[in-house]
Formats: sequence, structure tokens, C-alpha cells
Amino acid sequence: MDVLTNFLQSMEDAKTDVVVGKGHTIQLSRVPEETLAMGDFIGHSIGNLWGLANNDTISTVDLMLQHTHKFAVAIAMNNTLNDLFIFGITNDFILYPSYDARTDDDIEIIRESLKWYAETFIEIGLEIRDLGHLNTNNKLVGTTAIGFTDNEIPINAGLIPGQKIIATRTIGDLAPLNEYLIRNALDENVEELEHLRHKMIATMLIPNVEAARIIRDFLPDKGDPIDPKKHITATRDMSCPGMLDLEELAEDNMCDIRIDEINFHDEIIPSIEVTNVTAGTNGAILIAASEGLDREIMARLDDAGYEPWYAGTVVCRSEKPTMILDSNLKKYEFLTLGKRFFRNYKVA
Repeated sequence: MDVLTNFLQSMEDAKTDVVVGKGHTIQLSRVPEETLAMGDFIGHSIGNLWGLANNDTISTVDLMLQHTHKFAVAIAMNNTLNDLFIFGITNDFILYPSYDARTDDDIEIIRESLKWYAETFIEIGLEIRDLGHLNTNNKLVGTTAIGFTDNEIPINAGLIPGQKIIATRTIGDLAPLNEYLIRNALDENVEELEHLRHKMIATMLIPNVEAARIIRDFLPDKGDPIDPKKHITATRDMSCPGMLDLEELAEDNMCDIRIDEINFHDEIIPSIEVTNVTAGTNGAILIAASEGLDREIMARLDDAGYEPWYAGTVVCRSEKPTMILDSNLKKYEFLTLGKRFFRNYKVA
């Protein structure tokens, strides 16, 4: 906390106004000397494009993989890009990697993994500008991603009663990885999880650029109004919160949302004992669309190889946004038993 306070106070000496765009924290070290706050200072100018930037820095999504591994590095890059994909940005990304390790050899492996990532997904158009490692003696990998679009962008407050909220694919990426790690550490049988673990890594390894292209095709040109009959009105990255993203959307829009189903990668996932079995990385994307348009978007996602499903329906405006759960969801004990998953919900 002291590091963040000092960081914010130091900006008081800036000779220009500073807008704080995003805060993101992870805890890797309990040693104060290895704690850091990283800030990206990004200039802007008036033009005919929207420019968006995002940073996500993690250790590794799968602790069975070294954070230097090319798969771990690729997933970290994808995780950052997902917050740009949701706005329909599809190409010509500039990446400023934020990474570190405890040996020079590991630093070099990360750099080679970054090159592999750029070459593997060359069709996206990735320019990696490596400014060097962070010199924190921590195991870190991530990036700041910058992209531009000449379309209008959907906003969090764009929900309209009657709309469907589409999830681009099945969810629950992280729970089986954690379960695999725990069973492996206890020398228990992990055979039933082996295939699922590989599926999770393969899923997170592919950038969601095809979903971004579909989102882009249902957005107006920059400066034109968003027409709910023709355009996507809201999007959200489910990566960390998972289904909790629906509740955040409901609160941002002051509306109730009905949930009739939850599509997990595997039915073993909701029974795994973790804080949030719906969480992911480089996760599914939520897309809000009006009747008729929703079916067209679902068909496009199907054709692109996704497994889309209806994560929710916008019911009505509400002074106390509530998640309305279909009674069949009571089979998922994490939703209704013990500590609340949603802050406000009812079964109907």
C-alpha cells in the first residue's frame, strides 16, 4: 500500500493533468524490497481513431508450467489483448512486455518465447517493443498492449431490457488447473484431469481475435450512433471474474439479469473447491445484442469455431440489481450455499 501511495503522490509534481485509467494488483512476494508499482504513461492526441491500452501482468496461469515457457508467455499476452479484443480491435497491436525472472538464462528464455509468440500469431500484426526486464527478482510475465480502431466502441452501460448476453465459449478455465496442481502435490491420481488440463491450455493459447472481428463487424463507424437493432451495445471480458462479470454489468446498468444456464468446459469443474470456479484467463467474452441480432452473432461465432451460449437475459431496470437464477441452477452449490457468490440473487 505504501508503494502505491508513494507512486500516486509522486504524480502530483507532474506538469500536466493525469487521468488514472486502471489499477491491477497481484501478490507474488512478501519481501518489501521486491514490491513494485508499475505505471504506463501514455500520451494522446486528437485524431480519427480510438486508441485503447491495457496491461495485465501475472506469474503463470498454470503452476505446472514455468513462467518462461512459451505457452505461459503466450497466454499472458492473450490475457492482455482480450481487453482490446472486446472493443473490436483486431490487428496492428503494439506490445510493451512487462517481465522478470531470477536468472539471466530465464530472462533470455522469456525473450525467445516473446519472439515465438509474435511469429506464431503473425497474422494479427504484433509489434513487440522490448524495453527490458523489470529487475525485481520476481517471476513475472505480461505486457502493455495498445491498439486502435475507427469504429465506435461498446460501453459497459449499454444494456437494454430484452437483450441477450452471449458468452463466446464455455468457462471455468482455472479451476481444473488448480485442482491438478493440488492433486499432483499430494501425489494423488491426476489421470482424469490430464485431458482437461491440456484442453484448458490449448483454449487459452489461442488469441480471441476471431471474436474481435465479429464484434467489429457489428459496430458503427467512429462518430456514428450505436443502433441496438444493428449493433452490439456492450461487451465484457470474463477472464478473472467469470460469471461475476454479469453482476457487474447489472450494477453498471441498474438492471436485473436472468441466468438460465452455465456452460462449463466439464461438469467436474463446479464441484472443485476454489474461490471462483467460473474464472478464467484469456477468457470468454460477453456480448450484449438485441433479439434477431443475437442469433446472427451466435451463428458467426459457431462458424468461427467457438461454442457460444446464452449467459443471461436483461430483464428490467432495477434500483437493486439482482441476478435471477433458474431453479435448475440450484445443482451448482457454489451459487446458493455457503458464502454468497452473487451479492444479490433470487431463484425463480
